Amino acid sequence: MLDFDTLDHEILFSRLQNRFGISGRVLGWFSSYLRDRSQSVVIRNGHTSSRQYIKRGVPQGTALGPALFTLYTSPIEDIIARHGLESMIYADDIQVYIACKRPDSVTASVEECLDEIRSWMYYFSMMLKPEVMHCKSRFDDSQTIKSIRVGDEAITLSTSVRNLGVIFDSNCSMESFMSQTCKSISFALFKIGRIRRLLDMKSTEKLVHAMITSRLDYCNSLYYNMSISQFKKNSKACRMPLPK
Repeated sequence: MLDFDTLDHEILFSRLQNRFGISGRVLGWFSSYLRDRSQSVVIRNGHTSSRQYIKRGVPQGTALGPALFTLYTSPIEDIIARHGLESMIYADDIQVYIACKRPDSVTASVEECLDEIRSWMYYFSMMLKPEVMHCKSRFDDSQTIKSIRVGDEAITLSTSVRNLGVIFDSNCSMESFMSQTCKSISFALFKIGRIRRLLDMKSTEKLVHAMITSRLDYCNSLYYNMSISQFKKNSKACRMPLPK
């Protein structure tokens, strides 16, 4: 877990130029986008704090924010590759992967990689908040990793982790994701039901598509290998029709 607000502008411009070859007018665009930004605090009674110029951070909620943050933290990919691990990175979400038959044989490599990432982040005023999960079949009763050391702290393995809004469980059954989706759908149905008599059909359809269909469509390809019994249980819980 990284922090968008700690990104140093001068380091970012240097990285864009020296690592990615961005220079001239294009580099000037990024510079004009981030430099000379300021902020102040307005209190209810009309008092405003003095204006402070921002030398760190990228605006969140924009298309450029995650992209610039990914470019800024790109050296982390080099660290992961140097330790023989695979990675997937999107903005402040970083996943480190390694496939193995004996978990105890790779623990040291993972710990060394995380320690180096932690040191890199500390140098650039960032904080690492790791989660660790060992994925394997539910029928596999072989040895599993007990914990991973990061610095002086032992990180206990999680049974599920969230990745860009999707909950992955250690058995890759997607049961947790489906269950959470059904809970959110049930709550949305309840809220819509409370005001249904005040809505016409067109407005009701818009609410259903915005609050329910969107949740069902999000990463729905991950449901591909779920069993029909799982669909039956979860569809009953949230009063959903079964897929044909």
